Amino acid sequence: MPTRLDEIAHEKGVAIDKIEIWFADEARVGQKNKITRRWAKRGSRPSAPHDQRTVSTYIFGAISPKEGKGAALIMPKCNTFAMELHLAEIAKSVSSGVHAVLLLDQAGWHMTEPRRVCRRLQLPNRMEPS
Repeated sequence: MPTRLDEIAHEKGVAIDKIEIWFADEARVGQKNKITRRWAKRGSRPSAPHDQRTVSTYIFGAISPKEGKGAALIMPKCNTFAMELHLAEIAKSVSSGVHAVLLLDQAGWHMTEPRRVCRRLQLPNRMEPS
């Protein structure tokens, strides 16, 4: 990873000690329905009314452990637009004069190219050592 960080520092024109490393993920919370179970005589078909509505929300969070900082949003959907808002929230927490590298998992909305990303945020596909 230090080699890749050196590349990013050179690319962005900042010193390597002026790079914050951030980790981000999201989680769904809410109601997820299951099959209704009911005791009945074998061969009968009893009615089993059950609430089939689903209600969920998504928590987007990011931390920079070394800096002791974090940023989070609660959103009704998990998509590219929500991810863009999360990136903007992270950018507000990045110190001035510093560049941030944000490490993500490979969820679909992480792999699509966001329309708007703060210039101080880097979203590398991989941060593997060479």
